[in-house]
Amino acid sequence: MKIMTEQQISIYNGLQKIGPEIAAFYIDGLKIINDNTLQTKAYLLGHLMREIDCGLRDVFCGKNIIEKVKKDNAIKEKHKYVIALALDQPEINLLVKEWYKVSKEFHKLAHRHGVTKNPKDKNICDMVWQKYEKILIALIGNYYNMMNRLDKILNQEEPHKELLDFLPNLLREKSYSQYFFTNLKSIKWFDPLIDSGFFNPENSPEPYFDEENQSFRFFYWDALFYLENVAKINSETITTKILRIIDSIITYKNSENKRNENYLTDWMIIKIIELLPIEKINLYHIDFFYVALNGRFDPSIAAIEICKSIIPKFIKSDDKSKALKLFEIIFDYKIIKNNELDSLIGNYRLGEIIENKFEVIFDLLGYDIIEIILNKIQALIAIDERFFSDNSIEFYADDQREELHYKHEDYDVLIIEILKKCILSSKPDKIIGLIDKMLCDENAIFKRTALFAIDYHYDYFKEIFWKWLSEYGKNIEYSLKDELYNLFKNNCLKFTENEIDSFSDWVEKHSYYINPEHKYSDDEQSKILAFYKKEWLTALKESKNEKIINSYSHYNKINPSEVTYSGKTIRTFTWTGGGASPIMPEMIAMMDNKQICDYLNQVKLPKISHWPDKPSKEGLSDALRDSVAENINKIISNYKPFLSIKSVYLNSILVGIREGLKKNVRANCVQIIEFIKNIINSNEIFGNSFKENEHEYSLNYTIERITDIFKELLNKKLLIERNLCIEIVELLILLYDKIDLKYENYSENPDLAFNTADGRLINTIFEYLRFEHLNFNSSELWKLKIKNFINEKLLVQNISKTLFLIGNDLVLFYKIDFDWLNKLRDSLLNSSDNAHWHCFFEGFLFGEKPHKELYFFLKKDYLKAIPLFIEKSHVKRLTQHICLYFINNIDSLLDSYSLTSNLINNNNPDQIFEVIHYISNISKRSNLANIIKPLWSKLLTLINSIPSSELFKTMHSYLCLWVSLLDELDDEAYNLIIESVKYLKVGFNKHRLVDILYTHIEKTPAKVGQILLESVKIDSAPSYSENEEKIVIKLFECGETEIASEICNLYGENNYHFLKKIYESYCLWKVIPSAKTTNQ
Repeated sequence: MKIMTEQQISIYNGLQKIGPEIAAFYIDGLKIINDNTLQTKAYLLGHLMREIDCGLRDVFCGKNIIEKVKKDNAIKEKHKYVIALALDQPEINLLVKEWYKVSKEFHKLAHRHGVTKNPKDKNICDMVWQKYEKILIALIGNYYNMMNRLDKILNQEEPHKELLDFLPNLLREKSYSQYFFTNLKSIKWFDPLIDSGFFNPENSPEPYFDEENQSFRFFYWDALFYLENVAKINSETITTKILRIIDSIITYKNSENKRNENYLTDWMIIKIIELLPIEKINLYHIDFFYVALNGRFDPSIAAIEICKSIIPKFIKSDDKSKALKLFEIIFDYKIIKNNELDSLIGNYRLGEIIENKFEVIFDLLGYDIIEIILNKIQALIAIDERFFSDNSIEFYADDQREELHYKHEDYDVLIIEILKKCILSSKPDKIIGLIDKMLCDENAIFKRTALFAIDYHYDYFKEIFWKWLSEYGKNIEYSLKDELYNLFKNNCLKFTENEIDSFSDWVEKHSYYINPEHKYSDDEQSKILAFYKKEWLTALKESKNEKIINSYSHYNKINPSEVTYSGKTIRTFTWTGGGASPIMPEMIAMMDNKQICDYLNQVKLPKISHWPDKPSKEGLSDALRDSVAENINKIISNYKPFLSIKSVYLNSILVGIREGLKKNVRANCVQIIEFIKNIINSNEIFGNSFKENEHEYSLNYTIERITDIFKELLNKKLLIERNLCIEIVELLILLYDKIDLKYENYSENPDLAFNTADGRLINTIFEYLRFEHLNFNSSELWKLKIKNFINEKLLVQNISKTLFLIGNDLVLFYKIDFDWLNKLRDSLLNSSDNAHWHCFFEGFLFGEKPHKELYFFLKKDYLKAIPLFIEKSHVKRLTQHICLYFINNIDSLLDSYSLTSNLINNNNPDQIFEVIHYISNISKRSNLANIIKPLWSKLLTLINSIPSSELFKTMHSYLCLWVSLLDELDDEAYNLIIESVKYLKVGFNKHRLVDILYTHIEKTPAKVGQILLESVKIDSAPSYSENEEKIVIKLFECGETEIASEICNLYGENNYHFLKKIYESYCLWKVIPSAKTTNQ
């Protein structure tokens, strides 16, 4: 068969959507039209055209309607009338007239005109065929022309037989199917579609695994869009049929006895259930919500729908039994990775429900919610008693706590919030038995909840409370402190004299925890107990009771430390997962330094605790750190006792000093330096008697903490005297000898250079060198101390890391001692061993920005690095340097010795990509087009030699964005970009490309249109840029109709209809000519 034009292929494809027979008539017609040896060509074509035409009218109009027209004598031009009906247009419509005019020729060609006459002229039939092809193009020859036929079908109240026969063929194309069922409204289609099997459960599309993307793909069951439309009609008969369909779907099991887990189908079913009358929704429908939310695929869309429509419907219905069933699911949980909890509907959505709908839910369900919540809590505690033990669960009154952002809280916090709100909304007589039971429960979370309730309803629950306090109050656990304190504080004005006496008695007799291993003296114990009792007495401060005032005054004389506790525990001194401190930072601040040291040396604790309220070394260390941070001068004024404490606590002191400096706490720099000098010179800490297994941390960790302090002194500009800088550098040099280098390997990872003890120390020395150079305009430190230290020690013992750090600060050494640097660099560059040069140049790439002076100084290094630096992080930094030189005209593509030429000619795909990517993100500047076009052309040649891959597509995609750097889309630039857009990566930043193209639409619409068209052929998803619509409109207005039409139809074929109205306003009933051909 001869070559088919694109139009003929479009016609054939359109006819195939109607049926294979009518498409076969057209294919045979093409064979005949191209065969001039046939004497009966005209007759054969006439018959084929009549068959095609009759078939189209049958489908678009219906045989029964055509028969009625034939019998209606009032209709004069019956054939024309049927065509108008098929098109759903008036008889004066241009397409109706053209179709009628050409179709009248068919019978003239088909019928013989006399056996004695010559066969009919072949040229006449050719002309009729060409005219009819134009009609076929307008009818079904592209996506939106066929869509117009679909719109006509949608306007039919009831389907005829021919239409139902043809519909499955057309709806095999997904975009037509979704469009049709979404827009179909007539109820008279419902029964025919049921009978045709469109709602049979086996037709639900199953997820399939996409091997290429290694993920599951899901598709809509389009027929459900129509079912949703039908469900909006409130009719007993219709509802019964819908329920039958829904029930068959949710109970369906495949051949493997499994349900079809398509979350899109689940979502659609939930939407349809919501449209049904509440009395028709059964409990097993609610069970389906649980199944949908517990699927193995993402249930978010189902959860959103349930929250958006199902919950309001059930609340409005006042059907309590069904609502209870629903909210048992809504408040349910799932345990995910790392034993974390998540709400079944998602924590964010559960938070929204609490924030916006709690009151109406409680009005409907009342106290039954409490039972649901308690069951959830008890079930979780039975699984793991650590659930609900976290300190993040607070019971403070709303005006006392920080704002709770419900949508961003964890499940346990949210479920307790529901319980609290229920208690606050309940009548106390309804929950008195519950409160009594919770108060005696062994789990702290229930006691805390009960105390919160008693606080709120004190007048009603006070007898229960005072009875409980008298029976169990002596050994109340620490975790109840906040709730109990707030109960006392908020209700003290209501207390009777007897209740105040009971409180005072409880304060005296309560068992306060003091670790016996600490071996406090009697005086120290007395002070600690006095402080604890003062804390509780402050709860009744507002009562102004004389007995309370006298007690507070008594204990204040024993321990005058200020009580800062006000009913909300400050938990910053506990380490999550590491345990608590047995003593608060405030208590540490009350001790003198010797007492602190004695306490730290005597206390025996586990290193960590997995319970937040159990003491540990980590907890105590954090408390010590926080105390030091607020009282630096107190600690360093008499530092000698601290030289004999365990390393875990010494490090906490050092960290505390640094954090205090960061928070601008007043500190004596001279005393800090003196303290550190004594640490460094201490035989107990750094001496030969040190045994590693006796320490919690290595000495290198301690050295890092010291270095951090010295760096912070610089950052806060606290060193105004130059002699202090010199002293610190001397200390750092002395400290370097104490580093155990076997733990500080440099393995070509730049981060390691700064995150090791020796790396931090060397970097800090260089910082002090820079500080002296900038602030005192001096290089004395370099000459007297640092130069020899580098030459004689660092470059001997620790050469790799030292060279990296020198390279990282190359500009500093370039300015301070160029001759020394140049000599060092030459020795490295010319060495037969590249390892040390590699460290030096790597440090430079990761530390300094390129500029003109360094380009000439390091050009040989750059050239050497191009083939050697192949790690991705190295490639990125190296390429960025060279690109900056290139776009700033320091380097050139024309010079064979240039960095750019050598980089490109190295033919490393990673380097080529980095060039493309970096330049695609730079800002537009004058004369940049002339610089980048030669490079663009060169890169295209190189890319096309790379085998097709994701990297290949990514390179082309970023190259397309280079058009943003051009003032004009001339022929050269167009040829460059059109070459790359053919390989655009699906999902790439199309929005940005469209926005760039729009800037060129006025001057070069045809080129912009062709580029956009090519991009749509590769990536059919819209850019979601408003400029895309503007481009298409401009193309139509400029006469680039063919390009604009193809863009519209390509998007339509892929179910994106945002250009449909634009297409119809410019192209409806218009025939788009095309001279393009394609081999068939």
